[in-house]
Amino acid sequence: KTFFTRGNLVGPGKGPLARLVQLEPIRVVYSISDRDLIKLQKAMKKGRNPGDHFLIRVQIRLPNGELYPETGQVEFIDNHVDPSTGTIAVRAVFPNRDHILLPGEYVDVLVSREKARKMVTVPQRAVLTDLKGHYLLVVDKEHRVKQVRVKLGPQVGTRWVVESGLSPGSLVIVEGIQKVHPGQVVKATLQGKEG
Repeated sequence: KTFFTRGNLVGPGKGPLARLVQLEPIRVVYSISDRDLIKLQKAMKKGRNPGDHFLIRVQIRLPNGELYPETGQVEFIDNHVDPSTGTIAVRAVFPNRDHILLPGEYVDVLVSREKARKMVTVPQRAVLTDLKGHYLLVVDKEHRVKQVRVKLGPQVGTRWVVESGLSPGSLVIVEGIQKVHPGQVVKATLQGKEG
C-alpha cells in the first residue's frame, strides 16, 4: 500500500512512504506468561533421549470459531519478559496459501506439545540456500559430493530438523562447503553426531 503519490511533499514526520505486507507465509505474534515459559522449558528437557526432539504444535482458532486447517511452527521466542505484562513474545509462522489470515487480524492461539520423536537434524552451517530452496552437500558411497534438496522443519537449538530429502546416517558436509562442488571426489572426516 502506498501512502503518497507523485507530487506529494514528503519529509520526516510524514510517516512511511509505503507498507509491505507478506501474506504467505504469515507470522502470528502472541504472548505467553513467564510461568508458562518455565513449564515449557522444563517439558522440553524432561525425559529426552539423544536424537529425540520436542516440537511445539501451534494452531489458530479463527474469529468464526473454526480451527485454521494448517499447523504453525514456533519461529522465535523473545529473550526477555515484558515487565509491564509479565509475558514473553512468541512468533509462529503458518502457511497461508489461500490468504485466509490477514495482517492485523485477532485470532486465538492454541499451543500443545507433540511427543518427542526421532528426527534427522543437521547443523545450521551445513544448510545452503539458492533460488530453488534449501539443499545440503553430502558424500555418497563413491566418495563423491552430491547436492541434495531438503525440506526443513523447525529449528532446534543450533540445528535444523530435515523433514524430507535426507536419509538417516547420510554424510553431510559441514566444514569446507565452499571448497567442494557436486561430483568432486573427497575424503570425508567424521566429526560426530553433534558436529
